[in-house]
Amino acid sequence: MGLWVLVLLLSTVVGAGQPNAHVLLIGIDGARPDALVVADTPNLDALMTQGRWSLSAQTQRRAPTLSGPGWASVLTGVEASKHGVLSNQRLQPVRVPTLFSLVKKHGMDTSLASAWSALPQLIEASALDVVVLGSETVVGAAGAELVDSGKYGLVMVHLDAVDHVGHQSGFTPENQSYLAAISETDARVGALLRAVASRRQAKEDWLVVVTTDHGGSVSGHGDRDAANRTIFVILSDGRQTGTLVGAVTQMDVAPTVLSFLGVPLPRWMAGRDLLATP
Repeated sequence: MGLWVLVLLLSTVVGAGQPNAHVLLIGIDGARPDALVVADTPNLDALMTQGRWSLSAQTQRRAPTLSGPGWASVLTGVEASKHGVLSNQRLQPVRVPTLFSLVKKHGMDTSLASAWSALPQLIEASALDVVVLGSETVVGAAGAELVDSGKYGLVMVHLDAVDHVGHQSGFTPENQSYLAAISETDARVGALLRAVASRRQAKEDWLVVVTTDHGGSVSGHGDRDAANRTIFVILSDGRQTGTLVGAVTQMDVAPTVLSFLGVPLPRWMAGRDLLATP
């Protein structure tokens, strides 16, 4: 059994986003795209078939390929040199507003279910309506419930079993244990996607984004080489299909999510809206 931690907070609402739009952001920690291709992943495969994707996207460039800098860039749409998270040590809220803060200010509730207990430290506490921390089993089930409720404009689910196995036995597509961990995580993704499908039947507009914070090499990560910096980004809005064109980075996630939700993009945001690209 995992531990549930619920945080209910009130914050000032400014403006309004798209009332029928919702985003599910799934983070699979430490998953290499070349291993994703080899592993048995029927749910992610279907999501790619139904959406848009890149298996050659890149991490931030200004800090080691660690979870803190990587997820901070996903959540802010800027390089590590701008958000200020350069390692996994002494994590604190980033220097620029996160997705959660910008979504919250535009009248939508937010929720986070994370198997990495440090992830909420990167996010403004006032921007989180619900936080669930626990094992991957607990987080996966909670994420599906959060989606199924239809209450949240932004739901993020962070899964980290793949990263743990990579550290234990190797981040390579030849490592059967690593591939098995990816397959098990894919099953949890499937439950989340079924919850989204149910909400779409209720005439809600959902964007699903799946990405990772870094790759890996041997039994670690941190170096700024191809094995560590190459990641994947998968998007599915129920309409657009095909590979993503041009250079894709983890900084593109934030502007894509915000644009879908009808939240204006800050001028300082470095990424681009991937759904606006032909």
